[in-house]
Amino acid sequence: MGSRETLAGLSLALVVALVISATGCGYHAGYAARKDIGTVAVGVFGNRTFYRDIETDFTRAVISEIQKNTPYRIVASGEADAILEGEIVSYRKTMLQESADDEPMEVQVVLTVNATLRNRRNGAVLFKNSVREAEDYAPAAGENESGMWPRLSRRTAELLVERAFDADW
Repeated sequence: MGSRETLAGLSLALVVALVISATGCGYHAGYAARKDIGTVAVGVFGNRTFYRDIETDFTRAVISEIQKNTPYRIVASGEADAILEGEIVSYRKTMLQESADDEPMEVQVVLTVNATLRNRRNGAVLFKNSVREAEDYAPAAGENESGMWPRLSRRTAELLVERAFDADW
């Protein structure tokens, strides 16, 4: 077998291995958008935590994510095919590392959100689940919680929208 055939065989084997590994573990690039809805209303998320106004920021992040990365149009609830509602159930901070003076050096915040997507016309539940996402920040490096929050909010919204609007979920 010549070097050209060997190279072609290795290239083919690599492509096959990549396809198998990407599909075999449940991962797929992007998601398949639901075909049964075209318009969505998003209610302001509730907030069962003691952190004020995070629900407003999170709701904005969800709406932004739907507008940027789905084919759906945001409309008023009376016009929508589906309504997405939910609530922030947990915003938990954990100190990962502290200095000798007990000052936080690295902190992790975990955000947990429950959400339901319903068909507005018949009330059928299209999605109901929790999503959880974490983000770290380092006060010792000058980072703060208010700088971390937009990243955590956006990443949690991305995860929620991907799961809620995935036809295969």
